[in-house]
Amino acid sequence: MREPTAQVRWEERTQNPLLALAVAFAVAYAVPIVAPGARPWVHTLCTGVEWVVWAAFAADYVGRLCLAPSRWVFVRAHWMDLLVVLLPLVQPLRLLRLVSTLLLVGKRARMASQVRLTTYVAGSVVGLMMFGSLAVLQVERDAPGGNIKTLGDAV
Repeated sequence: MREPTAQVRWEERTQNPLLALAVAFAVAYAVPIVAPGARPWVHTLCTGVEWVVWAAFAADYVGRLCLAPSRWVFVRAHWMDLLVVLLPLVQPLRLLRLVSTLLLVGKRARMASQVRLTTYVAGSVVGLMMFGSLAVLQVERDAPGGNIKTLGDAV
């Protein structure tokens, strides 16, 4: 039986911590929208958590790239991961950090293919619905003539 490569061992070790960070990111993204009147330090903390999580996913990509037997083949095979890590640097596209996190977590899941696919699709649908609702709430809540004032309205 062949021993797993360093890259596979890295992915196995980082899967659960990255999943926990993705959950932390989701909370940090939601709190300022759901509680816009929270103290300024809460908003600052949430923004910091978002960037720390993004940095962890970027470091994960770099780590896997360094452990790959052929870096060029890795970049070509994981071009979507690279795009997902680079796009959130565009500050106005804050929601892309969430979508990026969902995509990376989904790609890193190590389960049987049918279970992984079902979990990934269901999780993506629920996640995108909830965070799409949060984005709508964020835009509509203070808009003149906007009728969406609560998360329930946005959902």
